[in-house]
Amino acid sequence: MNEKYDTTELSAQADEKIRTFQADSAREAGIFHHLITLPTYHTAALSTDNLAKEYFGDQGMLGYVKGVQRKEIRQSIACVKHQNMAGSDMGDDHKEPPPSLPLEKGEEQVQEPKQAQTALSFNSLPLLQGEG
Repeated sequence: MNEKYDTTELSAQADEKIRTFQADSAREAGIFHHLITLPTYHTAALSTDNLAKEYFGDQGMLGYVKGVQRKEIRQSIACVKHQNMAGSDMGDDHKEPPPSLPLEKGEEQVQEPKQAQTALSFNSLPLLQGEG
């Protein structure tokens, strides 16, 4: 729909109709949430198209980092730690934790619990801990 229609009365009525569509459909026709595939499909298509334009354009990998990864991190989206979600961290307890930063004089080495390596890497970044 062309943007010039966004502020019309007809647009407001259509927006209200679509806002209540799920509840109305459930009440009137017994439809329950199966339509999630429609917005999921279109959301994935739009975000993939936008990412591809940046990723294969001037921004390169920064297009992904700025347009996707930083937003996931800042919104605490679980898939940032996708290795954990996919179960690939199972058995990670045999891995060594990443080397720690050099110790200041008088500090003692504290052994971190062994976790998935990606999780350790993300958790060690100041921006992900709300600092800086």
